[in-house]
Amino acid sequence: MKTEKYSALLDDDIRAAFPDDVSVNEALRTIVSAAQALANRTSISKTKRRKHYYEKKTNCRVVAKSKGKVLYETPMLTSSPRKRKEIVSHQRKLLRQKHPELKNLKDVTYELEWFEGTRWVPDKG
Repeated sequence: MKTEKYSALLDDDIRAAFPDDVSVNEALRTIVSAAQALANRTSISKTKRRKHYYEKKTNCRVVAKSKGKVLYETPMLTSSPRKRKEIVSHQRKLLRQKHPELKNLKDVTYELEWFEGTRWVPDKG
């Protein structure tokens, strides 16, 4: 193997840390190896990535109302505001299973509420 010599001017502080050719080459090989390892690293697949792991979650419930009066409410659960549609859809199904008479009422609305401080507040989304 033919080796070529390259020269590089080192600053004084670097020269003090790497006093000879061997130490400079060893340090550069370590850097190259680390860079290659990073480049070859397989990324976590989208299905395994916990994208919303650190997302703020808060207490909520769904209430079944008729003419402004609360008929039934779901137990409190903890979820994130971005799941509004899924929360209401799922909790509506649970309320209808537990209280079949809700299916026959025409003017029933299902509203999401969030627990803020000491009271329940209607969803603004």
